[in-house]
Amino acid sequence: MNRRMLNVLLSVTLTLLLTAPAAAVRSAGHVEGWYDVGGYRLWITCAGPHTQNAAVILAGGLTRGSATWDTVFPALTRTSRACVYDRSGVNLSDQGPLQANGYAGGVRELRALLGRVNERGPYVLVGLEYGAEIMRYYAQQHPQEVAGMVLIDGGVLRRELLARYRAALPQMQANEPLVVTHLRRDVRGHDPGFPSTEDEFNRLPFQGVLGGKPLAVVTAGRSEWTETAKAYGGRQDLAKLETARRRAYRALLGMSSNAKHVIAPHRTAGLVGWPQEDLRLTLSVIRAVLDSARSGTNLK
Repeated sequence: MNRRMLNVLLSVTLTLLLTAPAAAVRSAGHVEGWYDVGGYRLWITCAGPHTQNAAVILAGGLTRGSATWDTVFPALTRTSRACVYDRSGVNLSDQGPLQANGYAGGVRELRALLGRVNERGPYVLVGLEYGAEIMRYYAQQHPQEVAGMVLIDGGVLRRELLARYRAALPQMQANEPLVVTHLRRDVRGHDPGFPSTEDEFNRLPFQGVLGGKPLAVVTAGRSEWTETAKAYGGRQDLAKLETARRRAYRALLGMSSNAKHVIAPHRTAGLVGWPQEDLRLTLSVIRAVLDSARSGTNLK
């Protein structure tokens, strides 16, 4: 090979090395739209810079989906990579087949969706209310794909919660407020809800499933019991329900040896939207989990 040809080859090789993206670097582009996940489409948007932190995946409540995170998402993506999506049949997403329902179906379609937009794990999973149950199932089924997790007012199965409520109000008391009597009947007569899908959890490990990966459980400082007690009395009985609710959420800490229970004093469970104080707390908790996942240190 003559010198001229050798110089050309060296020049081409050098050009390719300088212009080719590094394998560990991903595009920082904005992703938004509908993606097929097996015969139906889900809506997703991903934004924010790719950093050393894991990407944050946000799952919303039962009916609001991505709209749950309208104020959280833009604030979070200023410094972190995050994705927000709509489950099957919610907001902008198509209604999927029956198999898309339940926890297993919810996890299956989310994993397919993240693959379609080329967002690689492990992730920090963040779920609110029903979305927290989906994220809990994801973590129990695929712990190797999880870098950390934040569960906000959710993650406790309805059956578990109702059992605690029934134990907290064992029998009718004389002269109790009428609202407590009605509540007792409601709790005892309530359908446990989704029994077949809740049984899916029984086949998965729970205690210590995340090892030392960071887990934050955020519980609203106020609930429906708080507001009912103010309006109708029965403070002592409703305080028992409030205690039962908090204990149920604290039990979730058993999933990780690096777990923290955070009370959001300004938040009311089930409230639509994020009060400013609650928004700041939510962002700080997510960022603390991101930092812990990256550094391998305990949650602060």
